Amino acid sequence: MDFKYLSDIKVNLLSITIAFSFFISVSVADPYLDALDAEAESSYSVKDSVQDSAKVDASEDLHINDDEAKKKKLEFEKSLRTSLPATYTSYRMLSEEDKQNVVDIYYESNLSMPTATRLLFSLYFKK
Repeated sequence: MDFKYLSDIKVNLLSITIAFSFFISVSVADPYLDALDAEAESSYSVKDSVQDSAKVDASEDLHINDDEAKKKKLEFEKSLRTSLPATYTSYRMLSEEDKQNVVDIYYESNLSMPTATRLLFSLYFKK
């Protein structure tokens, strides 16, 4: 058996493997997609949160006046837009009812943005 032939094959395979691993590790960076991906990974669907927020007591909704609800919604949207612009883009695509559910859970969870974004992405990907 020709050992030189085998060593040439090993060198070629090693070269191909190194080139392939380099090619895979080099990716075109898109800041928007990277930010969206990071937010999505930190916001996996939590079905319990969706179900709990969907069961908002109607009597509680009646006690909140419209001006206060609008003010809270605007404050939440401003905070979301400045801190997570990619998520804000997804938020804008929700129905008004889903947007209100996200705002409600944000305030019910003591201004927890991760809780609100989990619900937001659950509602977004539900469609």
